[in-house]
Amino acid sequence: NEISPYDVYRTGLIGKKNSDITTIQSTDDSFLESKIATTSPNFSAFVIDLFEESNLQQGDTIAITMTDLFLEQILLFYLLAKQWRYIP
Repeated sequence: NEISPYDVYRTGLIGKKNSDITTIQSTDDSFLESKIATTSPNFSAFVIDLFEESNLQQGDTIAITMTDLFLEQILLFYLLAKQWRYIP
């Protein structure tokens, strides 16, 4: 599969800007900018900082609420929580 030109970090998580199956067809570029920002490696570092600032301990249960429009965020939080041995 071809990587979208909008997928600047080449994650494969950002497709065409607008298509028949795009969840939100928007002329507002802020949505696309948000999607790009959340696929940045720096966003992962931000989430790790949040975990550290929260003084969580291994085995702690955490809950995260977010929209399913940002699948990459859900996947990131889940994988980091499992890696740090939190219970998502």
